[in-house]
This record gives sequence, structure tokens and C-alpha cells, in this order.
Amino acid sequence: MAEMSTIRYLLKQHIIQDLFTIVYTVVDDYLKLSHERQRFKLSTSTQQKASYAEIMTIALIGELLREPHSEHWFIKVKLGFKPLFQALPHITQYHRILKNLEGIMADFGLCLANTVDDETVYAIDSKPLPVCRDKRRFQPRAMTEAARGFSTMGPTYGFKLHAVMNNAQMTCRFAIVPATLPDRCVLGSRSECFRPKSVSGFTE
Repeated sequence: MAEMSTIRYLLKQHIIQDLFTIVYTVVDDYLKLSHERQRFKLSTSTQQKASYAEIMTIALIGELLREPHSEHWFIKVKLGFKPLFQALPHITQYHRILKNLEGIMADFGLCLANTVDDETVYAIDSKPLPVCRDKRRFQPRAMTEAARGFSTMGPTYGFKLHAVMNNAQMTCRFAIVPATLPDRCVLGSRSECFRPKSVSGFTE
């Protein structure tokens, strides 16, 4: 339960500046280590007003505090925490950068969720992702990876989302595969993790 202990520790911070500092340090270390190991490449632009670590920190703390509107949260941070974030982009650029960071944000979450101990319990479930009704599966389609499979809702044509969760209710690994593949075909060992193999470089 190391993940939940970490979340409880973060939420117990009485000064929000301390919360920003802790989360920023964790995110910045993750980005630097991932870059050194060449897991992904981040574009560098002299015109970008905030670092990727700062952008991710603002978004993650908003999720942690369950802020209902990301726009209002960003404006609140931009106006109320200038000593911490001296140069932040416009709200539209902030959302554009976050959109480009989706793969890295997912990988960061998986890294946090895969803190394993001997008491960790896992559960796997799947959800069908149909591309069309089953009776229309014979029509020509450009998506050749789709296949016919079965779920608790009956036959489906398309894909399946398989997800593994731990007892802290955090997603540890996931895979989107053709609907013919059952859970056991993508479960793997406990040490493996379904995550993007590479995240290509991007620009704002």
C-alpha cells in the first residue's frame, strides 16, 4: 500500500507550497531519469515559458485536490503562486502541452502504481471496444487489426481493453488488443507492465 501512503502523505501537507515542491521534485526526477535512459525524448524550445515538470505538477496537484475545472485551477495557480511559477504559458498553450504529454503522464502513473510489495493483490478485468455491430463485421474496413471476440455482453467485433489493478485501486498495467485475445493472454508476469514502448518527441 505504498502508493496510498504516499497520497495520504501529500494530502496531509498543510502548506500547499510544500505540496507543489514535493510533487515537482518527484516529477522532475522522473523526467530526468527517463530522458537519461532514452525512454522518450522531450523537445526543447527557448520560447516555452514553463518546464514540462512544472506543467505536469500543476495538472497532477489539480487532480490530487480534485479541482473540478482545469481552466480555473490553472488560472488560480498562475495568479496565486507567482513565486513558485514565475513564467506560465497562456491557458490554451497549457492545454496543448498537456495534450502532448498524455503518454508520459500515463507512464508516470504506471510507474507510481508499480511499487510492489508481498501483500499486493491484483485484479484483472476487460472491457469491449467495438468498432461496429457484430453483424456488420464482414464489411471492408481499414482497421485490419480488429477481430471478433466474446465478452459478458455477447459477441463483439473490434478490440478489448484489459486492465490490471492493485489493491490500492491503481492501474498497474493495461493493453488494448484484438477482441479475440482473453485476459490470460495479456496478463504476463507481475514484473512486466503494459505501457507505451516509446513516446516520440513532440512540440508544443
